[in-house]
Amino acid sequence: NNYLQWDDDSFAMGDRGGLQMICVAGRRGEIRILSMYSMDRIKVLVGHDNEIYDVKRSPTNEFLLLSASKDETIRLWNLSSYACVAIFSGLQGHRGSIGTISWHPNGIFFASGGVDASIRLWNTADSKVAEAIQASYSTTFSE
Repeated sequence: NNYLQWDDDSFAMGDRGGLQMICVAGRRGEIRILSMYSMDRIKVLVGHDNEIYDVKRSPTNEFLLLSASKDETIRLWNLSSYACVAIFSGLQGHRGSIGTISWHPNGIFFASGGVDASIRLWNTADSKVAEAIQASYSTTFSE
């Protein structure tokens, strides 16, 4: 099932008041953040223009989440502030839907695979992305 990710990589754990979260995504192009215990909706992250095929939590930062979409973009989210930190696409990106993403264990690099039969490697330590990540912790969006 490409629409609901229930494996270990789709869990996003955080300490927003001790709240543990699970992130699920699918056809609507949004990511629903749910309480892992009650399944109550905490927040909905909106930004993709089409279906989301994959979500992955960073192995080194519990607040960073990647999402891959049919809209040819990968988005990096901060689950602490609910901010979209960065969008990976454009000339260096995929030419079609992105079906899968996977973090490197160091939490800096990630790879994506798309229907264009390519694998792309991305670096979150790039100065602009790293600055955006830091800035996203001081950004607060209404809940």
